[in-house]
Amino acid sequence: MMMKDGFSPGDVKQGELGDCWLLGAFLTLATNPELLQNLIYHDGMEFGYAVFRFFKNGRWQFVVIDTKIPYSAATKEPLYAKCVDPQEFWVPLIEKAYAKLHECFELLNGGSMNEAMVDLSGGVSE
Repeated sequence: MMMKDGFSPGDVKQGELGDCWLLGAFLTLATNPELLQNLIYHDGMEFGYAVFRFFKNGRWQFVVIDTKIPYSAATKEPLYAKCVDPQEFWVPLIEKAYAKLHECFELLNGGSMNEAMVDLSGGVSE
């Protein structure tokens, strides 16, 4: 399931990527769950896909992803960001969609929390 009991800042756990700037934006928006809920355009997890929307380059853009998450064979955990509760997947799925918007996971290494806040909320960041 994408989320078990709603969004919470305590859900977010960083993985091997250097995308703490993006995860910081997740933490911030999780204090106002409606903003994160607006990112989820369609939760098709039961069918193996999800659709998210991000405000990129001045317009809302839709990103469709499959729900396969890159896992470590050694630890049996997601390689990148994850939810503290292993039954929730909103963190790795939004991270995957954001990575697809930017072409790949590796391009998320290093960034600006201000940029992420705009992309995730459609608002102005200062």
